Amino acid sequence: MVYRQKRCFGFMAIVLTALIFTLTIGTQQASAVDVVVRKQAADANPPLYISSLDMSTRGKKLMQSTLHRCGWFDIVSSSQEDAFSLRALSKETASGKTLKIRLKTAGNKTFSFTIRAKGVDNRKLVYRAVDTVIKKVFNKPGPCESRIAYVKAQNGRKEIKTCNFDGSEVRQLTYNRSISTEPSWGRNGQYLAYTLYDRNKMKTVLVNMGHDRQRIVSASPGLNSGPAISPGGDYVALSMSRKGSVDLFVKSLENNQIYRVTSGSGVESSPVWSPGGDRLCFVSDRAGRPHLYITKVNNREADRLTGDSAEEVSPDWSELSNKIVFSTRQGGRYKIAVLDMTKKNPEKRILNTGTGDWESPSWSPDGRHIVCTRSHGGQKKLFMVDTISGKGVPILQGADISLPDWGMIPGNP
Repeated sequence: MVYRQKRCFGFMAIVLTALIFTLTIGTQQASAVDVVVRKQAADANPPLYISSLDMSTRGKKLMQSTLHRCGWFDIVSSSQEDAFSLRALSKETASGKTLKIRLKTAGNKTFSFTIRAKGVDNRKLVYRAVDTVIKKVFNKPGPCESRIAYVKAQNGRKEIKTCNFDGSEVRQLTYNRSISTEPSWGRNGQYLAYTLYDRNKMKTVLVNMGHDRQRIVSASPGLNSGPAISPGGDYVALSMSRKGSVDLFVKSLENNQIYRVTSGSGVESSPVWSPGGDRLCFVSDRAGRPHLYITKVNNREADRLTGDSAEEVSPDWSELSNKIVFSTRQGGRYKIAVLDMTKKNPEKRILNTGTGDWESPSWSPDGRHIVCTRSHGGQKKLFMVDTISGKGVPILQGADISLPDWGMIPGNP
């Protein structure tokens, strides 16, 4: 059986890789209750009526699709008493482009703002405007002006690419002509870490996105995989093989000091940081099959996160909502589950996303939506999924797309 996992080729792949490298070098528990999330009236998005779009034809289509896809409003075709009403006016001058937004709330309160930009295309202007609307209405960062990193396989190689939240503007990030995998964004999208497998060696690489520079963070003999940058950007957590075991380590990006975090009997992998940067959630098979555990960074003791017997892999911890999302195997299929870590005894909630295998979830900057992969009928797609309603919207498709990670772009909150 292959255990599928977010920041690796697969859980068993870590085990096998660690074994190969070893031979080469010589040596608060949650409730087990599952709650299926279904759309409730209290969870419904507020209706939004687009009353006027004084924009180009392309701009209108983009504004409509972005407002629909962002997942925070239900777009209605006519004015309603309880609906928000939005108007947009786009202008282009010698000094740049402007987009003026006027939003009327259901309580007849009105606010306006203008997005000004020089040298920015219509797409970025619309993204920024919709994110600003979300911020003003819900006090949450929007998902629009962000980037999603993912792995694309071709001709026996794997490279990392990025795209917008709607799948547009695909760009290739790595050109290693080998195996580049497990992308993981740092805070505000300034850095991205990934695993490089090249010439029978595993390395952890850090990319400076602003300056398009890369440097090797860890290249110790054996395993160096599953990097996760700390919320403050000072450390990277990763799996490393030492003396025949695979454990979690934290490495300083400033002075390169390495600290061991776990010393369990199983394989420890897929670390993700808590919002405060003092704890790590990770996957371990120390109990026989993959489950989620939590440990303090300065304490090698780890606690099982849930009491469920089902496999649990691919965790991601939202810095905004303080929720952990992961994949769990239920009835022979992988499904998306969420744990609300703000609660003393969080329940494991299974999202009602539909058929297929749903894997490798990663939080949006808004703390509500995730990106993940869905495999069904011989096809694999990247999906944006609402963790409140379970509704999914496809982003990209391709049999060789995997391991998405969602991050902000540099300069955004």
